[in-house]
Amino acid sequence: MKRVFAIGWKMSLFLDIVMIATPVPLVVVVPPYVECRERERTVGFFVGDTIRACTARGIEARWQKLDSRLKMIVRNSGR
Repeated sequence: MKRVFAIGWKMSLFLDIVMIATPVPLVVVVPPYVECRERERTVGFFVGDTIRACTARGIEARWQKLDSRLKMIVRNSGR
């Protein structure tokens, strides 16, 4: 049977990496940004706080949570 659509292994590897790596930053970055925008609209920020600083704190918290969950999964994998 002849292939209608064939790509090389390098392109296939690249597409696999993109399909795996793209959602992770979106899941980590978008929710804190949306939350900070909502906070700015409804309550406002403290003096000196900005959208950028608020989002950075949210992203850092989400990365720490993801890191701790992955560590717990690895620790419990031997049982």
